[in-house]
Order: sequence, then C-alpha cells, then structure tokens
Amino acid sequence: MFNRVVLAAVLSLAVALPGWSREGFGSFSKKVIEIERTQPPALNVPGTRVHVSVDADRNRLTAKAETLRQYTEAAVLAGNKKLEAAPNGDVNIILSLDRLDADQHNESKTEYESEKTKDKNGKSTYVSVPKTKNFTRSTGDIAGTYKITDARGRLFDSGDIDRHWEYDYDYRPLANEKVQDLLLKEAADKIAARIVPTQVKTKVLMPKGTFEQFIPLAESGAWDRYLQSVESVPALRDRASDAYREFALGIANEVLGYRAEDPKTALELLRKAAEHYRTAVANNPDEKLFSEKYTGFLSAASSPIDRVEASLRAYEAWAGGPAQPKAGAIASTHGSKTLRNQHVIDMATAGLSDENIMLAIDSAEALDLDTTPEGLVALSKAGVSKTVIAHMQKKKMK
Repeated sequence: MFNRVVLAAVLSLAVALPGWSREGFGSFSKKVIEIERTQPPALNVPGTRVHVSVDADRNRLTAKAETLRQYTEAAVLAGNKKLEAAPNGDVNIILSLDRLDADQHNESKTEYESEKTKDKNGKSTYVSVPKTKNFTRSTGDIAGTYKITDARGRLFDSGDIDRHWEYDYDYRPLANEKVQDLLLKEAADKIAARIVPTQVKTKVLMPKGTFEQFIPLAESGAWDRYLQSVESVPALRDRASDAYREFALGIANEVLGYRAEDPKTALELLRKAAEHYRTAVANNPDEKLFSEKYTGFLSAASSPIDRVEASLRAYEAWAGGPAQPKAGAIASTHGSKTLRNQHVIDMATAGLSDENIMLAIDSAEALDLDTTPEGLVALSKAGVSKTVIAHMQKKKMK
C-alpha cells in the first residue's frame, strides 16, 4: 500500500512539474554538431578577373615559386567561384618566395619512468628510472612576400608569408619534400584568405527536449528544414523553457547565414541569429551554455554569442562594398584602431582560427602588443594558442 502511495505521489509530481523541466541540452550527454563557418575575406576587392604572378626580380626559387603561384591561384578560384584567372586581372597578386627549407635530425632526451622493485626487506616500492628516448626533429621554414594590386597597379594589400614549422616524431617523420609542400599550401591559403572567403569548422551545441526530434535534420545538413520545424513550435509558456526554442532558432539562422552566397543576405540572417541568442540569454540567464563556451568529452563548442558577434563584424565589413586601393599604403578592413592583446583574446574566445587571428594582426594599421612575461602568461591563460603568441612576439620585434 505504501509503495502505491509513493508511486502515485511521484506521478502526480511529474505531471505537475512545469514544461521547462524537460527542456535543455541533456543532463548526462549533450549533442554537438560540426558545421562549416564561412570567414569573410580580409579585403573586399572588386572585379571578377584575377592574375597571380611571381616577382621575377625578387624570386630566388623558380620551381617552388611557380608551385606557390599555382597553389595560390587554385585557392583563390576555389574560394570564390565568380572569379576567373586572366592575364590582365582586375586584381593582381604578385608573389616572392625568398626561402623554403626543410630538415630533420635525430635527437635524444632523458625521461624518468616509475618502475616497481623490492627493497631489502622484500617490500614492493617504486623508483624513478632514467630512460633515453630517441626521436626525430623535423623543421621547416618559408619566407617571402605578397602584394595585391588593382588593374592599374595601385596597392590594396601586402604582407609576408613567413612561417617556422617544427615537430618531433617518435616514428617515421614526414619527408622534407612533404614539409615544403605543406608550407607552400599554408602560404597559398593565407594569401587567398585576403580576398576570398574561407571555411572554418566549428561546433554548435544543440538543444534537446522538445527540439531533439529535429536534430537529425541538422545532422543531415537540412538546416532550412530544421529552421522550419523549430518555427512550427509555438512559443512555450515558460520563458526559461522558451529560451531553448530561441536558441535553436539562433543556431539555424546562423548556419544558414554562413551558407548564403550574398554577403548582405548572410548579414541579415546573422543579425537574426544574434537577436535570438540574446533573447535566449535574457529569458533564461541561469543557462550558462547560452553564452559560455562548452567543453565536454571529445566535443567542444565555442560561445555562440561571441562567435556570431565576431561574424557580424566581419560580414559588415564584407558587405560594405569593395575596398579602395591606397597608393603606397596597406589597406585594412580593421579600421584605424590600434590592435592590442585584448583584441587577440577576444578573437580567440570567439573561436576564430589561428590563421584568421594572425591575418587580423598582420592587417592592423597599428599594433600595441604586450609581449612581456606577464602579458604572455595572460594570453596563454585566456586560451590564445602558442602559434598566435609566437606570431605576436615576432611582430613586436620588427
């Protein structure tokens, strides 16, 4: 009899609980989906014809420079289907490859491992034993420059492609030729990102509860149908519950914004996404995953608010119209503000790739970077990668 009373009480309690109790991201397992986020180009250049060439006066590595030219042209044309290669370009990219090296050598180091042994009384104990570990250190360096001009030779942009690469292998290392090829492709991608959009993979956290049934649509890439399905759900009575509906609408609009071919259409969708995210936060401020980065077992998702607001700034610059060349100066889409450590931290927090952060540093009109030991510690604690920190130190030294 007692068990029946308890069961009836539990059932009545479950019925009485408000609807928001079943909305959320999941108590034990969360669903994260990987999407492709379109990063606008650093420069919005006019025209449809592009010409990529090698500066014959500065070139020192003829064959490798031609490979770099081919990789750059391929990356540019792949990034914008409206562009075509032409001898007389509306946009001209002039490359110079000054250095391309790769090397590998064997090294060893001593590491200490615990080994089980017995003392003089026969009791088991552990001692630290030195072990020599052999490995191969593979290194690579590339150095050179690029210039981007209009048809009349007026300068849009310029910069370097310098990069040092280093990796330790416990097994067979990459061949030197392969390392050189990777450096050439990275340089080509860096140059292409100045004038064409690039794709960066990122992860989004999906709300469950009422909206879990729609997740397979998102997983299959049918984000337009996911949006329609979420829109078909009436606003939930409780604001805290309805926040998850708003969040789902934000995700759908954001992803569709990245997929839009027209920057102005993309900008409109991203603005909708930002508004839905802000409403979700306002309706349920206790749900920290609406505004904070999620890191779980084998999965991670960047902060949606930071991510979409960073995208909004980039798309606003992209949709603002073609950049105007500046004779003798580097054009920048980042305005006249001085770029400081906090800007770098903000970009890293927003989920931007190392490549895009370094591009922002390179294209800033002025830099005020703090590379003191205290500044470096603060950058590392804030989540800025070692690659970006090293790039900042390099720029500071110039």
